[in-house]
Amino acid sequence: MSDSTLLIASTYRIRLYLTDFEGNLKKTIETDDTSRKGKPLVQMYSTQSPLLYHKTSDDFYVLTKVDTDYNGPGQWSGTMFMKIANSVNEPIQYVFELPKFFNDFVHGAYFSHSSHGLADDRYLVFGIPFYNNILVYDLEKEELTEREAGSKYFGDALPWDSPNMDGHEEFYVTSNSYRELAYDEQNKLLYRLAYRKVDYIGPDGQRRNWDNKPPSVIMINSDFEKVGEVDLPKNTIYTRMYFTHNGKLYLSLNHPVTTLRKTRWFLWVSSRRSYEELVSIDAFCNLMKKN
Repeated sequence: MSDSTLLIASTYRIRLYLTDFEGNLKKTIETDDTSRKGKPLVQMYSTQSPLLYHKTSDDFYVLTKVDTDYNGPGQWSGTMFMKIANSVNEPIQYVFELPKFFNDFVHGAYFSHSSHGLADDRYLVFGIPFYNNILVYDLEKEELTEREAGSKYFGDALPWDSPNMDGHEEFYVTSNSYRELAYDEQNKLLYRLAYRKVDYIGPDGQRRNWDNKPPSVIMINSDFEKVGEVDLPKNTIYTRMYFTHNGKLYLSLNHPVTTLRKTRWFLWVSSRRSYEELVSIDAFCNLMKKN
């Protein structure tokens, strides 16, 4: 939230905590609210689905995923976020209602993830794994729009024709998809990770998983226009570990296929639209101290 305050989520997904950097509890926020219309919800927090703090309004936003069967419709329905006022005593609100046509889509369990971020302390950006466009919610105007942000390699991933208890991983691996979103405050750029489909069984006869899908990074400017896309090396980068710092996107090199034993990072420079040198985690810590 700031240089002195942390927002921490509960593992039970029913409350949030405000603490200082010394671990002193400043406030407890109850979030076990069930007033959301439609299907039951599950509060979600992760690197790609972080808790968000809107400084202008002093509000928190928590992702609320639908709790329903992955083999049926409704996974992408209703409101996607819980809005919690921090400084005033107001009831919890539910915002960011998805267009109704998403309700009928069935893509299985591996397509159930989403990713989001807050751009320019105003726009709540939401990425759906099978959908080319990104959804942008203007927190000031309370308006939802779509912007083109798809990969140059593929279009929307088509729904699963015959969902069943088995086959979720195979359907995901053999389909194109999107996953992470990361915002670069310095360059006002949004990064979106795209993944191209592969055969479920590789040339070596071994089964593949989502880590084997070739990744690329899509760059989106402050007007939510796609300005570039860069391919990343195959079977090299563990893209689920990432962050931005000083105008650069950092991605982990601890991919399961590689033989690297020490955590290292892959430095990618957005202004050049290309990737650069490998740096050890020790070198990165030294870089952070200098900056």
